[in-house]
Amino acid sequence: MSSFDPAPLRGTYFQATGGGIPVTVEVGTQEIHARGEGVDVRLPLDSMELSLGGTNRSQLVCRAPVRGETHELYLERSGLLAALVDEAPPWFTDRVRGLVGEHRRSWAVSRAAIAIALVAFVPIAWVGGWLLYEFTLAAIPPSVEQDLGGLIFEQLEPEELVDPALQTFVEELVAKLL
Repeated sequence: MSSFDPAPLRGTYFQATGGGIPVTVEVGTQEIHARGEGVDVRLPLDSMELSLGGTNRSQLVCRAPVRGETHELYLERSGLLAALVDEAPPWFTDRVRGLVGEHRRSWAVSRAAIAIALVAFVPIAWVGGWLLYEFTLAAIPPSVEQDLGGLIFEQLEPEELVDPALQTFVEELVAKLL
């Protein structure tokens, strides 16, 4: 392998009877060849179903029937397209590019929707908060406010003030408020 050769493709192979097995993958003109511990399988390109899966749909899922059983191969998309351009037939490469393009478009739409929601949230929160404040103020009768203020003042009122002039001033102020 020269320094310009792409890194080998890696994936995870699943068969109906077992769990995931790490494999090295080679893409040919007619098939994908997956090899790993106890695995040496060739999946035909012409009968393969393709979809995106994994976390954030970051993997290409290849499903193909081989000898009556469905085999699945999960490939990381990162190095896949470079390998497909060199090896796979154009019709297969176009299918993979279509899936990746659809995912990119859906991600762009999701980002745009999030941005619009965030931009819309600020004025809605501003106006909504103001309306809630006004509605709450209008809903509380003045007598309830006075009663509540009196209860709070009783809790905070000191037993005695040292200065009698200050005591008189505070009592006058409280009388005006109540």
